[in-house]
Amino acid sequence: MAEVKGARAILDAVPANDPFKALEDLIHWLESVRAWEGFKPEHRAQIVLMVDEAAQLHLRKLQREYLSSPRLSKPQENRLWAAIREWYRQSALALAICIDAYAIGQKGWEDLKQSMPLLTARALHALAAQMKWQHIRYGPPDNTLWIMFAKIYALAENRKYSQSKVIAYAGLSGETSPEQEFLKAVMFAASSPDSLLPVEIELVERLIANLCASFKLTTTLQPDIVYCFDLANNEPPVRAAHLPHRAATLRYFAAGGAVKEIEKLAQTVNPPVPCPRASPWAAATSPRSCSTFSITSRFTGLPSSRRGKRRATGSSRG
Repeated sequence: MAEVKGARAILDAVPANDPFKALEDLIHWLESVRAWEGFKPEHRAQIVLMVDEAAQLHLRKLQREYLSSPRLSKPQENRLWAAIREWYRQSALALAICIDAYAIGQKGWEDLKQSMPLLTARALHALAAQMKWQHIRYGPPDNTLWIMFAKIYALAENRKYSQSKVIAYAGLSGETSPEQEFLKAVMFAASSPDSLLPVEIELVERLIANLCASFKLTTTLQPDIVYCFDLANNEPPVRAAHLPHRAATLRYFAAGGAVKEIEKLAQTVNPPVPCPRASPWAAATSPRSCSTFSITSRFTGLPSSRRGKRRATGSSRG
């Protein structure tokens, strides 16, 4: 992968009909690109972005299979989960190496300037995805991910590209930015995902992505603020009311303008219509589902009917 043309040829040879093998091959190339010291920063970043882009179709196939297949065996479930999470782990590490080169002023760092918003948005997304998939399997929190997350976002703020708009991946509608990816992750963490079923976790993520542009992020505590995140800490977001201190590294966030949109959604909720033949995903995402209202209430301050943490019983897929 020393040349872009050669890299494209290698990526074109990745098996199209075997997503497991495809991700395995792409992880191999990511590890090689990350480890080889001969790359200039801009060239390494270009290759990493290409490999990451090439993985998305295969990744979506595996995620869709995990969440929508009703009768996966435990080994199948484990294999899918491991492949998905490992991809996000490897891509986050590779993207972080590129970002570090810019942060420390490695020789050639100036050539990375135009790519930094995209590199950052993808890195924040990959870190948030690792947290999401950890919740899906009832795994313990990994606060080292929050350390990386805070460091990468703080750099974007300091270098004034946190609000720069990018298209994260080809074929996706709409733009994002490092700030929006930051908000998606902290709002997701504030929604108590450890008490949601896997299909509900997926629903929360999609709702947050759709509403993200209306969320509010500030550096000061305001009356409508519910949560905050400390860029100098290694812990997930906490309720602003529980803060023991005030610091310049605190970022306060709330649903903001999204509250009205969520209230409209909540008004469509009547007693749920039984649909015994529907899949769990269809039931959870129905506009009239009680779980829809319960989920959306988690990051708006509206009362929620669900309390406490879920308990793993049998399959984690609920």
